[in-house]
Amino acid sequence: MHIFILNLARSPHRKTHMQSQLDPLGVKYTFINAVDGKGMNLADFPEYNSNLRIKKYGRDILPTEVATSLSHLRALHACEQYLQDSGDDWAVVMEDDICITADFMDALHHLKTLPPSVECVRLNATHKQRIPKMPPHTFRVQKSTGKHWFGAWGYAVRKSAIPKYTAHTTPILHIADKMLFGTPAYGVGVYQIFPPVVHTTAGIHSDIEAYQKHKYIGVRNNITRFTFRVRETTVRWWYVLRRLPQYMSKY
Repeated sequence: MHIFILNLARSPHRKTHMQSQLDPLGVKYTFINAVDGKGMNLADFPEYNSNLRIKKYGRDILPTEVATSLSHLRALHACEQYLQDSGDDWAVVMEDDICITADFMDALHHLKTLPPSVECVRLNATHKQRIPKMPPHTFRVQKSTGKHWFGAWGYAVRKSAIPKYTAHTTPILHIADKMLFGTPAYGVGVYQIFPPVVHTTAGIHSDIEAYQKHKYIGVRNNITRFTFRVRETTVRWWYVLRRLPQYMSKY
């Protein structure tokens, strides 16, 4: 399974960090030049529609968040081209600040056994998820509710999912993890693998993104934000209830 790694040109030390982990595994990988949002303004991104974003969500996103989403889209396009040329069904996208566990390769082999309904699998956990205890070298893939996104450090994506992502992010960009894992995720079957096989570590952090708590300015934008949150929560639970058997099942 080919791995695509997002890396900024100004971060060669993170490139070395990833090479030191993947070279001993003998896995094939390619570095993708990430979009650098440092020092940029929203007007510098022709792909970003500020008016539509504010109208729908009540606020803009940061230039670095736009850059992160564009970086992941760039990686997805590279995955799509590779999958078309190779005939493979899966590819992996990772950011350059993660560490992989000893079960990483076993997890990738496990993904190839999953049914077609599983189209995207998160390889990392979120800060609010409880990690179930699993026997050694065994994995469980569980439907994601899209509630806690918390980063897009690593994920495996099936060929069938990529056109859905790219088609729906053309008119409006979302923050990367919401774009990939949010509900209903454009109809993509998003799952989570347990135990997670990639994680971040103290001492090395990606500088592709720079998230912060946003302020909503003005009464109108705050009303937009409130109605969006209500709508988002309603859609999420409607989505979960309609697919309750999938959430209860284990692959």
